[in-house]
Amino acid sequence: MSRSFYQYLQQWCREHDWTDLFVEQCQFWAFPPGSVIPVPIPTYALEGFYRTRKISIPFRLLILAVIGVSLLAVVRTVLTLSPMPLVFAFGFCVFVFAFLDEERF
Repeated sequence: MSRSFYQYLQQWCREHDWTDLFVEQCQFWAFPPGSVIPVPIPTYALEGFYRTRKISIPFRLLILAVIGVSLLAVVRTVLTLSPMPLVFAFGFCVFVFAFLDEERF
C-alpha cells in the first residue's frame, strides 16, 4: 500500500467525519459518524484516488518497458527453447517494480 493512498484515505475520512482508519484482511475499515462498529470504506472512496491521480510520463515509459521486455523474453524463450530469457525478464521486472514502489512518480 502506498503512502499517498493511505494519506488520501485519511483525508477522505476527515472530510466525511469517519474515524480510526485501519487495514484488516486487505480491506480498509473505519468508523462512520455515530457508529460503534467499523465498516469497510466505500468503493467509490477508493476509486476516487485513482480518478484524481495522474500517471506521469516516466511511469508510463517504465511500464511500457516492462511489457516490452516481457514480450521479447517470451518470443526469445520460444525461439531458443531456453527459460533463461524469462528469468532475466523476471529479474528486470522485479527491479522496475521495486523502483516504482519508492513513489518517485
